Amino acid sequence: MGVSDIAFKQYGQSPYIGYENNSLIQEKPLFSFQGGFFMLITLSHKWTLQPEMLYASKGINYSKNFLYDDITFRLHINYLQVPLILGYQIGNGKVWSSRPYFGSYAAWKINAKRLIKVEGVEEQMKISNLKTFDFGGLLGCAVNRKLTSGEFTMDFRISYSLINMMNPIEGHIPEYNHNPDAYARNICITLSAGYLFENIFKVKKK
Repeated sequence: MGVSDIAFKQYGQSPYIGYENNSLIQEKPLFSFQGGFFMLITLSHKWTLQPEMLYASKGINYSKNFLYDDITFRLHINYLQVPLILGYQIGNGKVWSSRPYFGSYAAWKINAKRLIKVEGVEEQMKISNLKTFDFGGLLGCAVNRKLTSGEFTMDFRISYSLINMMNPIEGHIPEYNHNPDAYARNICITLSAGYLFENIFKVKKK
């Protein structure tokens, strides 16, 4: 689980989510989710390589509570995300160990929707200017606890897009809006738990 946002350059959200939404600001986090599979490959005594395949939800929540009415405005984006992580183990690993890491990810959009609710009327629609592909960097730290047949792991990570994950909406004129360098980048903070099986590919000798 985690929280997600889309980082826009200052005064730069309107080219991506519409000029009518320019006054909206983030007051509540969008709770996100990711789950999947990973493998830990030992490169040396300390260094590890960790490929993953994840289902990851991201987006923004610009919902706002007013005195007489509430406005709901959320973008929900689901990705197939493939991170590749390089880690460095700290500790002897006999019982507890930690592993700071950094890496990158590639992500492909599965589906996405824009949800708007005003005066009790809810509307859902596709996000037409969302790109199919996203690429970014990540860093974090994992803490492992050895068990009888594997390891329990807790993982804290921050990921950030290195490319624009949205195109400007149709009709956007950069010179008019004084933001030719506007950008939209996914940012996500997650805390996850997992289990690492040991010797899963080992064949027992008879």
